[in-house]
Amino acid sequence: MHFWRKLSIQNKLILSMTSCLLVFVAISSGLSIRLIGNAVRDRVVREELPTAVNGIRADVQRQMAGPIAASRILARDAFLLQWEADGEPDAGTRNWIQLAKNVKDEQKAASVQWVSVKSGNYYNEAGLQRKVTDKDQWLTSFLSSGKAYDVNMDREVTVGGYMMFINSRVELDGVPVGAASMSLSVDALAKGISAYRIGETGFAYLVRPDGAIMMHRDTSLIDGKHFLKDEPGLPGEASSTLLAGKPYAYLSYEGDGGARFIATSFIPELNAYVVVQVPQAELLGPVTRAIRSAALVAAVVGLGVALLVIWLVGRAIAAPIRRAATLLSEIASGQGDLTRRMTVESEDEIGQLSDAFNRFVSSLSTLVHRIRAASASIATGSAQIASGNADLSERTEGQSSNLERTASSMEEITAVVRNNTETATTAAKMINGAADTAARGGQVVGEVVTTMEQISDASQRISEIIVMIDSISFQTNILALNAAVEA
Repeated sequence: MHFWRKLSIQNKLILSMTSCLLVFVAISSGLSIRLIGNAVRDRVVREELPTAVNGIRADVQRQMAGPIAASRILARDAFLLQWEADGEPDAGTRNWIQLAKNVKDEQKAASVQWVSVKSGNYYNEAGLQRKVTDKDQWLTSFLSSGKAYDVNMDREVTVGGYMMFINSRVELDGVPVGAASMSLSVDALAKGISAYRIGETGFAYLVRPDGAIMMHRDTSLIDGKHFLKDEPGLPGEASSTLLAGKPYAYLSYEGDGGARFIATSFIPELNAYVVVQVPQAELLGPVTRAIRSAALVAAVVGLGVALLVIWLVGRAIAAPIRRAATLLSEIASGQGDLTRRMTVESEDEIGQLSDAFNRFVSSLSTLVHRIRAASASIATGSAQIASGNADLSERTEGQSSNLERTASSMEEITAVVRNNTETATTAAKMINGAADTAARGGQVVGEVVTTMEQISDASQRISEIIVMIDSISFQTNILALNAAVEA
């Protein structure tokens, strides 16, 4: 708080506005990053991810279109249909072998098969391999399904291991009589699937409608025992959302490596789903980093421009106040020029402050002039008072002399009074003696009368002296009062 009090108004304005600006920039940047991030996330899951999934689906469909078409053409081949109708004579087996090899080489298939329901023979490009047994339930299920073709994965008995089978329905006069099949190496398909990359580590694979993994870059998972629901962190209800037969479905979940996207797209031709998994950071990270970098650059540039504007505004606000403070300081120190005025440059509070300051200085200047005039009058009066005091001093000296003469007269009066007292005492004694000697005669009475007259004259003179003393005392008091008033 002490630090804040020591700051100038300009620095306070700059610090306050900069703090508010920093808070605003932080909040707005955070909101912008969040809102833009949400928008980018929506765009990723609604545009980019569907595009990637649909692209993979289209590519898988393109890759499977050739083998499927070849399998269906094989099922409708006139020679094979006649061969089937003739009971598969050995003479036609060589033709089958040649045809199967041609199809195999053309489609790069692992094997090409022909299965007859009537004879139970199971042929491939090498000829007759075996008889169909009760374990081959796939044939019965496929023919009873009524589908023109089916794509499935199963274990190939002749070669061992799992293969991708494309089964096409063989009919004679509308009656199913067998199946023309083509098996593709799962390893080759898995390599093709594993070649897809979404982001840096995102990958794609195929699953059956029940969630069983059909093709995966990890071939050990293609055993019918691993399902989509087994993915670590995937919610239990995810399968019902992702495997609902929709062209596109997605959800996000927390996997082992953090938040991830998983999206699916149904491929009717394969009766399977293409599944894409990708970490969210790989799709959103670059955009989020770009947004953060852009927000940081914008914040720095905006903050720099704002600081410049704040500095200019603070300077414009503080400069008139600083000038007013300087002028007031000069006035307070006695060195101010009361003729100087502040320039009124606006009609806002600063302009009002400048105008009020100018009116204050004008009023102060007028007051100083009045005080100066009053001081001159006081100086003249003081000179007159000094002259009067000098006259009073002279009169006081005269009165002092009069007082000295009065004191001398008082001493004489005291002596006279003392004499009169003695005379009165003598008279009293004489009166007492007269009382005793009243009988002596009128001469003594005459002497007493004469003495009383003398006493009366002396008393009269004493009374006059006392009156004169009272007059002198009154005049002295008046002079002292005048001297006090003039002082």
